[in-house]
Amino acid sequence: MITIGILALQGAFAEHQTRLQNLRLKHKITAPLVKTPEDLQRCDALIIPGGESTTIALLARLSGLLEPLKEFIRVKPVWGTCAGAILLSQSVTNAKKDGQELLGGIDVDIARNGWGSQVESFEAPLDVNGLSDPSVPFTGIFIRAPVVLGLSTDAPIRIIARLPPHLLPEPIDDPNDPRTIVALRQGLHLLTTFHPELTQDDRFHDYFARHLCDCGGRRTLSCFATSTNNNLVIADVSISIRTAHSPPRKMLSGVLLALSVLGSLAGTNARKMMTKAELHARQAEAAKRFQRIPRANAPATPKVKNITFTNPKASAAVSLIAPLEFYVDGTTIPEVDFDVGPSWSGLLPISSDPNETRKLFFWFFPPGPEGSLDDLIFWTNGGPGCSSLEGLLQENGPFSWSWGTAKPIVNVNSWTNLSSILYLEQPVGTDDLASQVVGFMQQFLEVFSELKGKKLYVSGESVDIANFIYENPTLLDLSLQGIWIADPVLGWDVVQSEIPVVDFVRKYQNVFAFNNSFMAELDAIAAKCNYAGYYEKFATFPPAGPLPLPGKSTSADRGCDIWETVFEAALVKNPAFNIYRIFDTFPILWDVLGFPGSFENIQLAPLYFDRADVKKAIHAPANVQWSECSDVNVFPRGDASLPSSFTVLPNVIEKSPRTVIVHGLADFILIAEGARNGLQGFQTPIQDDSFLVDGVGPLGTAHTERNLTFLEVELSGHMTPQFSPLAAFQSMQFLMGFRSTP
Repeated sequence: MITIGILALQGAFAEHQTRLQNLRLKHKITAPLVKTPEDLQRCDALIIPGGESTTIALLARLSGLLEPLKEFIRVKPVWGTCAGAILLSQSVTNAKKDGQELLGGIDVDIARNGWGSQVESFEAPLDVNGLSDPSVPFTGIFIRAPVVLGLSTDAPIRIIARLPPHLLPEPIDDPNDPRTIVALRQGLHLLTTFHPELTQDDRFHDYFARHLCDCGGRRTLSCFATSTNNNLVIADVSISIRTAHSPPRKMLSGVLLALSVLGSLAGTNARKMMTKAELHARQAEAAKRFQRIPRANAPATPKVKNITFTNPKASAAVSLIAPLEFYVDGTTIPEVDFDVGPSWSGLLPISSDPNETRKLFFWFFPPGPEGSLDDLIFWTNGGPGCSSLEGLLQENGPFSWSWGTAKPIVNVNSWTNLSSILYLEQPVGTDDLASQVVGFMQQFLEVFSELKGKKLYVSGESVDIANFIYENPTLLDLSLQGIWIADPVLGWDVVQSEIPVVDFVRKYQNVFAFNNSFMAELDAIAAKCNYAGYYEKFATFPPAGPLPLPGKSTSADRGCDIWETVFEAALVKNPAFNIYRIFDTFPILWDVLGFPGSFENIQLAPLYFDRADVKKAIHAPANVQWSECSDVNVFPRGDASLPSSFTVLPNVIEKSPRTVIVHGLADFILIAEGARNGLQGFQTPIQDDSFLVDGVGPLGTAHTERNLTFLEVELSGHMTPQFSPLAAFQSMQFLMGFRSTP
């Protein structure tokens, strides 16, 4: 096993770790974070991430890592990206006024922020020598990127990627100008001026790991070494790193000791005001308000309202001759130490064709003790390509195993307390997904025919499905009554996700913790790109007309992708920044599904729904590897469809007795203000504090006009049933007519 450490003092180290973890089995590598000299001693190679080079150097000195890093670089492979590339260089221009401490290792001269400030960040396709699948360009992400100004003529340097001159922010006539160099190798080391870790493409990390692992043998890791004729050579390097002992810093130590004493005294005084038991009692009482109160006539002992299905395929009777095809015994679900009740799951085809090979996986639950037998909720997650089993296990299913939870628990806010619910995995290919789902539903109703004639409520990411059902009313023996969607894509990306960014950051300025100079940069981008004042000018009540594009692109013009700018800066401040709920920080919570937040954090293997015993219990295919969201592009040729608010959503709203759109106000991947203004149908403004949650009080806004209700939920992120389950349950009650107001 080879250990590739990631220097974790500042910058995008978590993203590098994620990329390497994807390769851990392929190359037999581990990818620990390096914060101390002792961490460094255990490494065979190192990545120095992008971030702020002067800050990384300062923190390295303060943590006693500076000299061990220099010794490590002298004899072991190191890869520097962006700020890491600066630190590996022999000299730097545009340094800060106090200078720039360097680690050295590569004989190049580099300029900091060579193409300008954050505003001038850009992306470009790169042809890289040595990557797997070389016919596919690698996307280079250049954020305040350094620029190579010159190379030592005596050093055996191999250039492996250049920027085409016509793609440079500043035109250059000479294709051999050193400023076009964006990736190179010298000796043991690799340098890139861009951010490979910010893409979903693992090939650069594969390149680094592959050259380490190809050497074979014990700790034979100098495969990057090059001779003067630029041919690879292999040498055996076996060394130990000496830990540098810095001289005592008595003044600093004294200050830290004084601060710790003052802090402990302050904490003691604070705790004397409230005992631990009193504090816990207060918290327990507050938590009760977020637990749904059962109906007065609900059964004292919770029992599932079981449905008897007559089709033999849905049988619950155990037979040695015909094994159970779909029935799931609620006492046999692995790790669940209570009876979930009967349910049915498995694969069904998407058509009646006897030769049909395309099938969808489902899990159906009958209503709980308070649920209606006359209704059926259909749920599918979005992504696209994300599993609806996540919605079951961590949002609104009858048992819950969410982030940071030690074991499954009963979900008191389960939507089975409203009606039956059908979770459906999809898609199976790139055809018309709505027609696939309806084809599946036809086969589902043939097996579970007792559900025919029920009132249907479509939820999750399902606008196209609802529209298809309305446009083809004879295909299903179900009565579609409404649709519930959370944090949807409604309009152009630039209108929904770019224009509202600066206002969003200002609203949560203490969460993002950006300094004044960076906020001024954001204001400059917003002004340059016509984002500033856009909503005040165009999003009027009643609407004056369709919202115009602020520039030429429906996503973002070049230099105007302010969402990416903020995302990158947020990761610098908070490497655990979660685009689905911005309040999250370290530690990242353990997740049985391996996806707690914005990035995969595999803390166990296999994942819960990839376990053989779980697959067997729920009749899932044993030969399919489960993951919460697929790495395969569901739309490899792109999604050319128009946003739903321009096409299918108006028809769905018109034909549905009720439509509910819910949006978490702490969601950054899709910002609520963009959704609110993207709807473009409301005649009157939305009033603050108008969404009242039972037992809690105001928790956002609620606005209803005609058949559409739009809810904004304070403190909730992207997955409202997970982050604000009581608010989500109440909004679903309203959709189904079980309450008169949301």
